[in-house]
Amino acid sequence: MEKGILVFMMNIRKILKSSVFYLIIFSLLLFKGNIIALIGNINTLINKPENPTSAELDILKNQIMTLKEEQEKLTHLQEYASYEYDLTRLSYRESYKSGDFFIYGGSDKNYRKNFAVMNEWGLVGIINNVKEDYSEVTILPNVKNLSVRINEAYGTLCGYEDGLFIIEDISNYDKINLNDLVYTSTLGTIKEKILIGSVYKIEDDTIESTLYVKSNVDFFDITYLYVVGDL
Repeated sequence: MEKGILVFMMNIRKILKSSVFYLIIFSLLLFKGNIIALIGNINTLINKPENPTSAELDILKNQIMTLKEEQEKLTHLQEYASYEYDLTRLSYRESYKSGDFFIYGGSDKNYRKNFAVMNEWGLVGIINNVKEDYSEVTILPNVKNLSVRINEAYGTLCGYEDGLFIIEDISNYDKINLNDLVYTSTLGTIKEKILIGSVYKIEDDTIESTLYVKSNVDFFDITYLYVVGDL
């Protein structure tokens, strides 16, 4: 009996460690909108059998709403669709206030220093140290002197305060508006065109402007992640 339980637990452990398991879980999270829409469609057909035309219209509405949600979610991912990336997940984090965390995968997966770590909402952090089977990541709010691009302008991410990233080295002559998207640039050490966030506030000085950028990443909820680089 005890031997059978031990074998069962070992099999469960193997499943949890497999990349297929992570891929399935991440896929469920990423496309949960489709799953919810499917359930809604089934419910519509069950509750409105007497009026098939109305039921069909409701199904089409649900499908349109789902497609819009998925399009909005994946629009910024098109920028790096040609990049090599690998699915991983959080391994260890000392505390939610800690700047560094660890992910599964290291030199065994060809991860290297300065590879980007992101999720569907944008850049989460940058790998700063690689071991054989795990890597250490500096979370983006603690990253300094990162080159960024907004439209045709280049600036420097130099801080994080009250939930907003601070971008400096922006000329007053650069055409930047509220809600413009901010990406990593070609001048940085990581891949370009990875979304950081959108311009939330602009403070103009005599010569330069300071931008305050809001990210949609929840830095307290970073279980499933992508590593982006030349793998």
